[in-house]
Amino acid sequence: MKTYKVTVDSNDTIYWHNEDGQLHREDGPAVEGTSYKSWWINGQLHREDGPAVEWVDGDKSWWINGKALTEEEFNRRTQPHKEMTVAQLEKELGYKIKIVKE
Repeated sequence: MKTYKVTVDSNDTIYWHNEDGQLHREDGPAVEGTSYKSWWINGQLHREDGPAVEWVDGDKSWWINGKALTEEEFNRRTQPHKEMTVAQLEKELGYKIKIVKE
């Protein structure tokens, strides 16, 4: 079981920290304020199932391991790979392909 240190500031923002004092929470946002929520792992903004920062006005930002990404970059990195046979790939592309070994 994970142990967290949870603090609340004068604005009622809740902060979750790991044993090293870094913002960290694995089962939800590590910072929960009245205007935003943010997900952190070991002191870095990080979320693999959605934006790492969500503002109440609808703005969002995506981060993986402390690196900011566009929504498109995030989706490319986190979307599952699709397995296909050569025939399925040819059908999808609309033309024949040849597999070559590098």
